Amino acid sequence: MKNFLNTLLFSLLACSGLYAQNVVLDPSNVYNTGWESSFEIVCHSDVINLTTDSVFLTWCRTQNILPEGWSSLVCDKNNCWGPSTDTKDFSMAAGEVNTMDVHFNTGFSTGSGFVEITIKDALTGTILAVNNYEADGIEDFPENVEESAVNTSIKAYPNPVQRYLNVVFPDAAVRFELTDLYGRIVEGNSLSEGQAKFVQIPTAELNAGNYFIHYYDNNGKQMASRAFVKID
Repeated sequence: MKNFLNTLLFSLLACSGLYAQNVVLDPSNVYNTGWESSFEIVCHSDVINLTTDSVFLTWCRTQNILPEGWSSLVCDKNNCWGPSTDTKDFSMAAGEVNTMDVHFNTGFSTGSGFVEITIKDALTGTILAVNNYEADGIEDFPENVEESAVNTSIKAYPNPVQRYLNVVFPDAAVRFELTDLYGRIVEGNSLSEGQAKFVQIPTAELNAGNYFIHYYDNNGKQMASRAFVKID
């Protein structure tokens, strides 16, 4: 009898370890932005059962850090649940892929929200996967401003920045460059003509320090620059 119980316990632990390695959320650390007027920002991820067995799981919203006036809700394979729902059980067949999204309702306001979702084995409580969902609601680009201001200004935020720098270039911009304090180019790209452009620049791999964003017109002339600070 003792040997049977030991064998059963070992099997349960082995199964829990198997699920922990093979139930994943992809992509991890989801980030998205939305304009102030968009009301909702959606961060999409999939939960994937890479095992050869069906699994019975629980998702939990373990962190929900939001600005005043914001709310968040979770969408799984079964439903988009209300903002007050923090946990639900669900099952997955072998090899199944399902939605595990977080919707940030901004209330037409700016700010930054953070939600953490934890996936557990519903039977043992073993944590199998954890994912972070982050959203930035950014101020709408002004529609009615003087032409001189539109043609020369760059909006860049947040500043200081850690992972992503959001930049709005004016309509005259056809190319931008990101340089360090010594003028070395660390990022550059072309922009479409004819309208204000929003660009999200990954900054996580940059060393901490001072940087500049420059933009150029269709004659190659540098029109304006803006400084920003990268922090760890």
